[in-house]
Amino acid sequence: GKAIKQVREKKGIRIPIISRKLNISVNKYSFIERQKEVSEEEINKIAEILEVPSSYIIFLSLEDKDVKEDKLNLYNSLKKNFEDLVI
Repeated sequence: GKAIKQVREKKGIRIPIISRKLNISVNKYSFIERQKEVSEEEINKIAEILEVPSSYIIFLSLEDKDVKEDKLNLYNSLKKNFEDLVI
């Protein structure tokens, strides 16, 4: 949810607009953004509206603890640069 919010805010899209496109209430959409885990179906629908690959949202949702310690520097470098490429 946090990664979805991050992308939405970077794109300057307001919650009422995205919730309308998803045919859900503002409250339901806000709940999705607050969730720790979001379904693949929801990620795919939201990614399409935000015009980013769903894999990008999944990548942004990773936390340092999800990455092997010896790959952490690479992950952080990629994350910073990846954002510039997609958004």
